[in-house]
Amino acid sequence: MAACSPKGPEQSHTMAVQGLYSASFSHDAKFAIVGSINHGGSLWNFFSNERKYNWNHKQGESSQIVASAMSIDNRYALTAKPQTMVLWDMQSGAAITYWTAPSEILDVDLLPNAELALLGLVDHSAALFDVKNGGVRQVFYHDGRVNSVAYDPNSALVLSGSDDFSARLWSTRTGRELRRWEHSDEVQLVEFSPDGKRAFTMAKYDQAAVWDTEDGRLINRIPLYSSALRRGQTFTAAAFSSDGRQLLTGTANRDIQLW
Repeated sequence: MAACSPKGPEQSHTMAVQGLYSASFSHDAKFAIVGSINHGGSLWNFFSNERKYNWNHKQGESSQIVASAMSIDNRYALTAKPQTMVLWDMQSGAAITYWTAPSEILDVDLLPNAELALLGLVDHSAALFDVKNGGVRQVFYHDGRVNSVAYDPNSALVLSGSDDFSARLWSTRTGRELRRWEHSDEVQLVEFSPDGKRAFTMAKYDQAAVWDTEDGRLINRIPLYSSALRRGQTFTAAAFSSDGRQLLTGTANRDIQLW
């Protein structure tokens, strides 16, 4: 894979001046949820650069939103503090349900029907949590805290990345581990291609990789200079193109690359 870089962005928007805890896009890239350090959570219309709603978990506080996700149809959104989560109506901005997490939350993904959320937890597990009625429905165990999670609706697969140096592929139908991909450090980021046939995994101080989810083979490694790896300048975000043939990555030093 090779990267290409334009001279500058076609457009830019300022959504938080002092920095973010987290941010996420809707599947059609129309909306963004921003977890701001100073102002808490908010929903933005990315096309009009309009802040639609302020979303905080308690009245009068600026909530520390560490993770968020939106349903495919843009009807529901989930925001997560380390210990609590809220399901929101994206049309009215109203809170639908409020839950205490089974453990400290590190990452979330929202399933298409918005009835279940996939949680990456400090207690060494990824969990499917019923955000409409409450309660854990299924658990997938690692040997370290789970930093990143992703769900593929095409094949009902779960992808999880952990401090135990592994990314694992799970079946929600059987609960079984299907694949395990080893890294040489803590796995901090995982992502599916839209068709679920490819998985991106990235570990701290290690090269990122793209895998075939059907046979488990390595498709390609995403190169980073060894000096950058030693400084911890790994990828902080990744997204596949709609056909799964290209990958967009972002780093902490403000580089965005298309592979």
